[in-house]
Amino acid sequence: MRVLKVTPNDNSFFGTGKRFKKGESTWIETKLIPYPSVFYGSICSLMLQLNKTRADRYIGKGTSEDDPREFLKIGNIYLYDKENKDIYIKAPLDLYLDEENNNQCHYGEFRELGREVNVSNKDMKYFIFKKKSSLKRVDDLYITRSSFYNSYYYKKPYIDFYNPSKFFSLDYKVGIQTDKGKAKDEHLYRIDLMQFNDYKFNYLIEYEIDNKWWEGSKVKNIDKGYLKLGGENKSCKYVDVTEDNILKKYEKIYSIKNNSDLVKLYFSSPGIYREDGYIPSFKEDKIKVVGISNSKPYHIGGYDMRTGHKPMYKAITDGSVYLLECSEFIDESIKNIKKMIDKYINMGLQEDGLNKFEVIPCQK
Repeated sequence: MRVLKVTPNDNSFFGTGKRFKKGESTWIETKLIPYPSVFYGSICSLMLQLNKTRADRYIGKGTSEDDPREFLKIGNIYLYDKENKDIYIKAPLDLYLDEENNNQCHYGEFRELGREVNVSNKDMKYFIFKKKSSLKRVDDLYITRSSFYNSYYYKKPYIDFYNPSKFFSLDYKVGIQTDKGKAKDEHLYRIDLMQFNDYKFNYLIEYEIDNKWWEGSKVKNIDKGYLKLGGENKSCKYVDVTEDNILKKYEKIYSIKNNSDLVKLYFSSPGIYREDGYIPSFKEDKIKVVGISNSKPYHIGGYDMRTGHKPMYKAITDGSVYLLECSEFIDESIKNIKKMIDKYINMGLQEDGLNKFEVIPCQK
């Protein structure tokens, strides 16, 4: 996939899924990293802007063959420090901090409990434990992508964690709805806004546009320019940085053989797999979820200009870790296990940028 670097020029608002309700005072929070659908919609709008022929047909006649969504795919989304060449992702939620000892990293352990323990899910038999009660889980913290592959993958103890305040600052604006110049009761609202602390921080977005999209257009690709992003359509600078090879590949990782019937599944993006919950399920019970370390689910909805509000879904949070069990994982490469999971997983909401995961070997 190609890689797009996006830099907001001003503070931005990215919705969390909470709807703005008229007739009541509301505090609307912003996400620091927007849901993938935000970038997806923004790039679709850019595609229409750059191809006037297709835009005229799609906007004027609504022709499905000119729908940019049929030509665009979104991959992973990262935080990027262009000065230090560091790429950041959410810290896996089976990691813990020892705040009393310089924030040393500790790994939670999935332990199998006896059959006498009653749980709500019959397949759940491994539970995560931490070595000391004083350890704090790494919720909402970040690690570098290189640490994920070079340290976390091999369970090395030396991992640095980064608070969101390293990257972002929060601001807000307050307003009130008026009627004929008069303020309306209980219509006060506050909207949180986020802004990068430094212009060295950016978003990196993996994307792919089918070449057929550019038929009949003078423009043949996305190069550089400006696009609109977020709930207030703030201007952002974008540039294609594919040729810079920023996203280093870790191909050797995928040749590692797994020596047990367990693997860990790490979500690098929000995941939606079924409407009634936020646990992935698998076809034919071939693969079972037997342990979890996650956090409160996201609520992902949105707005479609044609149909109105989209359905609201519970989503797996990025950083969540699920322990999977399958006899076919034994002595299999991580690459083939990932293909197996892709084959048997019950897919839910099909939107690009969601449901991205990595597979990590796990000892029994």
